[in-house]
Amino acid sequence: MPSLRTDDGGEIWTDITSRIDGVVPGGICGMWVVDENVICAVGAYWGEPRFVKSLDGGRT
Repeated sequence: MPSLRTDDGGEIWTDITSRIDGVVPGGICGMWVVDENVICAVGAYWGEPRFVKSLDGGRT
């Protein structure tokens, strides 16, 4: 399952799976946007739960 990003409210989606270092999570159950740069997400729909974060507004 790809990891996707949108910048326009869901009109266009971009696959950003290649930007994730390590194991790509099987799904995200929760996401917190701390500020314009810091985003944290946790969970899994299946398999081991994962924690992912971005320090550059979701670009990586």
